[in-house]
Amino acid sequence: MSIKLPSIIADFVRAKNDFQVEAMLACLTEDAIVEDEGQTLRGTAAIKSWLERTHAQYDDRLDVIGVQSEGSRYIVTAQVFGNFDGSPVPLDFDFVIAAGKISALCITLHGE
Repeated sequence: MSIKLPSIIADFVRAKNDFQVEAMLACLTEDAIVEDEGQTLRGTAAIKSWLERTHAQYDDRLDVIGVQSEGSRYIVTAQVFGNFDGSPVPLDFDFVIAAGKISALCITLHGE
């Protein structure tokens, strides 16, 4: 069974797995917000630094295993593989879409 994601989220995941920073940023609104590991990042400049830092630290890849949606909100569950203890780990990627782009992303352990 294939999991159907909105194209902007599918593009983001593909770019994340290929570590194409500019392609990931192109999926975001200029004022996008990302919440991850207790920090909140605002705007593409801060998000770019976070993407580069987390890739260097974890070299992580996503394998999407589920999606739920309600309106403009999509919760994508993925097994995340990388250079960290406990890999792979299931995470929820809570995306909000606005004007065809990702305006918010909150990353948490699956089910939290």
